[in-house]
Amino acid sequence: MIEAVLATTAAPVLEAIHAEAAGAVGEERARVAITEAVRALRADRVIRQFLRPANLIASTPTVLASPTVLAVAAELVGIDPDDAVAARFAIRSVLTMLLWPAAPEEEAELVDSIVAGVSHRRASD
Repeated sequence: MIEAVLATTAAPVLEAIHAEAAGAVGEERARVAITEAVRALRADRVIRQFLRPANLIASTPTVLASPTVLAVAAELVGIDPDDAVAARFAIRSVLTMLLWPAAPEEEAELVDSIVAGVSHRRASD
């Protein structure tokens, strides 16, 4: 049931991310996807309810265990869908940005750091 709710709630957000990342490849795709994911998650009125600190912290284990969320994260940032560690790293990073927002110019640097971490892992495999 949780998977169905996650998939249904996330559908419009995923459409926005896909539209924004269309045509981008490699690290640029990951950068665009992460930036758009943070923007779209903050903008969605239903998802915003889960972004309250207590709700987000309580739901993190469920999100990190969700095969749907892992697959979507891997696809969006262009990583191997079987690399759960890299997918969870990307998810945790986005959740961190949602829980502790930074100034816009710092957020861009944070996204670059996430992309570097995912790329480093991909290169070391």
